[in-house]
Amino acid sequence: MGNLAPHRVVNDHNDDDMTEDEFYMQKIQELVNEKMKQFAREDQECYKLKIKKKKLGKKVIPTEVVSNEVTERLKEFITNDMNGYDMQLVIQKVLYSSDVSRCQNRLNMPFKQLETHDFLTDDEIRMVEEEEGPGVKVRLVGPNLRMYEEPIWLKTWKMSSTKNYVFKTNWSNFVDANKAYLKAETNIQVWSFRIDEQLCFAIACVERPDVEDDVARGMDPS
Repeated sequence: MGNLAPHRVVNDHNDDDMTEDEFYMQKIQELVNEKMKQFAREDQECYKLKIKKKKLGKKVIPTEVVSNEVTERLKEFITNDMNGYDMQLVIQKVLYSSDVSRCQNRLNMPFKQLETHDFLTDDEIRMVEEEEGPGVKVRLVGPNLRMYEEPIWLKTWKMSSTKNYVFKTNWSNFVDANKAYLKAETNIQVWSFRIDEQLCFAIACVERPDVEDDVARGMDPS
């Protein structure tokens, strides 16, 4: 009895005949390749989704404006003790290390975080916008409810992706004079007001990260 020749089938991809086993092995390989491509597409989509979620996670979530004993005390001091008027909340922000760094010597107040833009006159806007100009000279009340003696200068600072107001010139001296209050990660509010039309600002520390530590050590956090 002669040897049975392997059954041959027609290969759809070329003119050569192949055995049935070879044909099915090719089909299996094609299915495997297709499945691998599908897995690669799914991995790519999963990677894109992770990147998107990561970027969304970096968005700054607006914080609720704090109103407490500190802000009420400040308002009473400005209006009653200093005869100030037109008091407006300009910004609430957490201090970064750069805000209290002596070498930086400036407080950064990004436009996109401002609570109001209507605290300057037209002339003051022109002065803070002048590139070569010094800005507007203002007076600043510290968290200790004392008017700082040295003048501070308000100026706009344009960056590639944003625009900011900054307190500069003598800012680092102001921080030193209020170092018990102005520390990195402290949540502050900057208020504008006027005395005899003179533009002034006040800084209130509405949330201080070191208060709990001070209380635990038996220290007065005020």
